[in-house]
Amino acid sequence: MKGKISALILAVIIGFVLVPPAFAGVTVGDNLTLFGDLRYRAEYDTRESKDRTRDRQRLRARFGAKYKVDDNWSMGFRFRTGDPANNGNSPHQTLGGGDPVSAGFDRAYIKYKAGPFSAWAGKIGRASCRERV
Repeated sequence: MKGKISALILAVIIGFVLVPPAFAGVTVGDNLTLFGDLRYRAEYDTRESKDRTRDRQRLRARFGAKYKVDDNWSMGFRFRTGDPANNGNSPHQTLGGGDPVSAGFDRAYIKYKAGPFSAWAGKIGRASCRERV
């Protein structure tokens, strides 16, 4: 038993060291940054207290860009799976089951910054709270 626990701990440590994050950011030229991430998850959930089994495949994909126009102006957008209009908290898409794939823009904005002052216009992320992902 002690050997199995040690092997599990070692596997978790190696996983954290060797597995890169699912986020990628690439700078194109001086002013354009492309970013995104992709996650696929297979879930199998049985609960003894309920008479149901949940077996599903989930996908989360996000892609965006930021463009710096000059020292004061910038703009950006992010496109993601899920339905930002109806369920802004969940970027996950359940695959299979005949449900249509939903996706949309959850960010599209322009920003002006001059010294300590900044102003945003458009659809932006929520800075004061953390998304449930």
